[in-house]
Amino acid sequence: MALWGTSFSGGHVIVTAARVPGIRAIVSQVPFVDGIASISLIPLRSVIAGFIHGLRDLVRMITFRRPHLIPIVGDATLGVFGALNAPDCREGVLAIVPEGAPFTNECPARICLTLVQYRPIRYAKKIPCPALFIIAERDSLIPAKAVRTTVARVSNAQSVELDAGHFEVYVGDLFEKVVAIEANFLAKHLLA
Repeated sequence: MALWGTSFSGGHVIVTAARVPGIRAIVSQVPFVDGIASISLIPLRSVIAGFIHGLRDLVRMITFRRPHLIPIVGDATLGVFGALNAPDCREGVLAIVPEGAPFTNECPARICLTLVQYRPIRYAKKIPCPALFIIAERDSLIPAKAVRTTVARVSNAQSVELDAGHFEVYVGDLFEKVVAIEANFLAKHLLA
């Protein structure tokens, strides 16, 4: 069995491979590796807004009320807060939602409290299987340096660095290129 994850789930495959025996390979594409590193890319007022929204949702949770919801993607040009606030997030997310697909742009605000604490990088040294990391040099959500540090901690890792932003790996020619690289890696480690 191999694991594949991208963005936030790219961090999940790191943690899972370190904790679950028998994984033969992982692919971690533009992975969320360190909440502390990622928060450094967020303007302070957005960090404060996220904390306030998160606390509001936490109070609602412990009082058994419906979650306090926030947009998944805000609109940086209009100053609308969202869990993802970088200038390329709105356009990037909407580009990967299929036309006509149901998409509700909301999530419980408590995610703002947990993101900073989520640090898959701490599990990197425990990954026993081959790992492929796709790094976007111009990632607006995940510092490429943090991903490189994670790669350096994995004993059997390789990485591909792309002159791209976080969402560019999901569309167009770059998508086709990345899929081919990942498929070749998985074939090598699963079909051998």
